[in-house]
Amino acid sequence: MKKWTEYGTKQRKVKNKPIVVIGDVHGRFNALKKLTAKLPRDAEVILVGDLIDRGPESVNVCQFVREKGWQVILGNHEWMMINAFENPIMMDLWLSNGGYKTLEDIENKANELNVHTNQIIDDLLSWFKRFPLYMEISLPYTSLLITHAGVKTGLSSWQEALSIPLDAPDSIIWYRGPLGDFEGITQICGHTPVPHGPTKEGNNWRIDTGCTYTHHGLGYLSAIIFYNNKPQPEILRVNCFS
Repeated sequence: MKKWTEYGTKQRKVKNKPIVVIGDVHGRFNALKKLTAKLPRDAEVILVGDLIDRGPESVNVCQFVREKGWQVILGNHEWMMINAFENPIMMDLWLSNGGYKTLEDIENKANELNVHTNQIIDDLLSWFKRFPLYMEISLPYTSLLITHAGVKTGLSSWQEALSIPLDAPDSIIWYRGPLGDFEGITQICGHTPVPHGPTKEGNNWRIDTGCTYTHHGLGYLSAIIFYNNKPQPEILRVNCFS
């Protein structure tokens, strides 16, 4: 399995553009298109990972995001798929967490395009391996730290989380506990669905609103938008099943 140092990292300064961070899409292509129609046209767009699995159109989601040139943070579902094809013992973990829907979609897309499934799989895996583990963006009033699952509480600095192995339950692609508050940092993460979200937690935001779930308060794809001159972000949501 890859260590975090083998994946990329990103630190960026974005001038005079809205920063849009989109939650876990999980193959819900129609929801992503609906949300995209509501975004500012000149925005810098970042997704927190988990583009794939559980939903019906993971391949179309990935193709759409790539064509847009948007940035994507590594999610645990991309990580599981990478490991499933590098180490067969990991295949059951991926398939049992919604990977079977992605594999089914890949097979359908391969038939449609008259190509071998391996061509689509290899292309997706090559792209996923370029995803950074985090992105840090400086704004006049805070620094956004965008990860998939968030940095846990109890650390003296958020950078300490980078030494946690990616397969550990408290790593920045798997963690589900309380988020750490770090001076000058606003964390943005997905991974843990929050009903009626996005939800603010201390200085931080959870933006996974359960795009693939039908439980009460879930079933939405959400985005949070930060502006240079507005410390209070804007929230957007679309229903994934309407």
